[in-house]
Amino acid sequence: MNRLAHGNLVEGLHEILGLQDAARSTADMPSPQLFFDRLLPKQLNQPSTEQLEALAASMEDQNPDSSGDSDVPAGITFLGQFIDHDLTLDAFSTLGVVPAGQIPNLRTPRLDLDSLYRSGPSAFPYLYDRRFRFVVGTPANAQDLPRNNAEVALIGDPRNDENLFISQMHALFLHYHNVLLEEETAGKDAEEADFDTVRKLVESHYQSIVLNEYLPAIVDPAVLAPLVAGFRGGSLPGPVDWTSAPDMPFEFAAAAFRFGHSQVRPGYRANATQRLGLFGRGGFQAVPEDFNITWNFFFDLSDGNSQVTRKIDTLVSRPLFQMPPRVADPNGPSLPFRNLVRGQLTFLLPFGEDIAAAWGFEPITHDKVVDAGLSKTPLWFYVLAEAEVNNGKLGPVGGTIVAGTILNLLLRDGDSIAHNGMESNTTMRDIVEKVFG
Repeated sequence: MNRLAHGNLVEGLHEILGLQDAARSTADMPSPQLFFDRLLPKQLNQPSTEQLEALAASMEDQNPDSSGDSDVPAGITFLGQFIDHDLTLDAFSTLGVVPAGQIPNLRTPRLDLDSLYRSGPSAFPYLYDRRFRFVVGTPANAQDLPRNNAEVALIGDPRNDENLFISQMHALFLHYHNVLLEEETAGKDAEEADFDTVRKLVESHYQSIVLNEYLPAIVDPAVLAPLVAGFRGGSLPGPVDWTSAPDMPFEFAAAAFRFGHSQVRPGYRANATQRLGLFGRGGFQAVPEDFNITWNFFFDLSDGNSQVTRKIDTLVSRPLFQMPPRVADPNGPSLPFRNLVRGQLTFLLPFGEDIAAAWGFEPITHDKVVDAGLSKTPLWFYVLAEAEVNNGKLGPVGGTIVAGTILNLLLRDGDSIAHNGMESNTTMRDIVEKVFG
């Protein structure tokens, strides 16, 4: 059975047919672009597979504490994965093979929670009950995702069942919609207008969290501040010409926004009684009640229990080099190696130093790149190397690509908080407390 695992994403024909239905536009805003594209030209002269293997091998963290702790709650790692699955889905490229044509993006490049709502109850009725609520849970666990008899999650993006933590993050947002819908209707049967109102509210809270909580947690303040100031003024500053930039650049999807793999810890405390490895439970299977996430271990609820992410740097936890077969694919279990191949040998991305020079930033060089026999740095590694010298937060190249792309998507969406006046102070803590009290 094909699963939406890292490296070889396969989704049904109905996704292609549903692209246009999912696209949102307004009279004065562009329609979401249906294909990935580039910020900068292709780089045809790329490293060898052997050089990328050597660089990937040098990234394996032999000591779980080598990266050091950040001050960022551990849940931010999985919120980032949730955001990525809301924005991008490439089901057509083959690892290490340069695509012959354009690559469709099977998610709307908007922060519209497409991965949660899809096109709504009419187009995806299996996601909802007859009262415009999400179907959530199983007979054995009300906090799990909804599942069929084969334990397959019935959700808008099957990738959000890849591990326990992203699975329960998805379920948290399902519950959040349901709670707000109950408040909106005071317990009465909801109508479609109520559903639309609550969907817009959930989207706006989510976008506010991305803007005010997520981006400050991952991007160096000196890089982020001018971008946010430009966003507030309605136009992002250079060095990128954001008016002509694609909605979803390969530089973002295939490299820079994969920085979160460096934040991942080898294991986490899921709740008061369970501590487990990243893939120790979950991963396209039902979740028992005693493995349910207690979210005060992942976001700061002022009780001192919140775990934190690793600092973003050039080290990656061992579990991502040894991913289990249910998550990995025939291309191998090493996610760092696959990231390097995807960026450089599949999409022919420019090197980090070349982007830095083109954008007027001082290029950096890392010893691991030299030791691997490389003269220039693959973009994904460069983003991590920048963060390594910026106290674990994305630097000029990585921060510009990540924050600039996300803020540009908000500006291009006429229904977003950039235009609808619905920006809020909502945090992930607020969502947890609203759902669980």
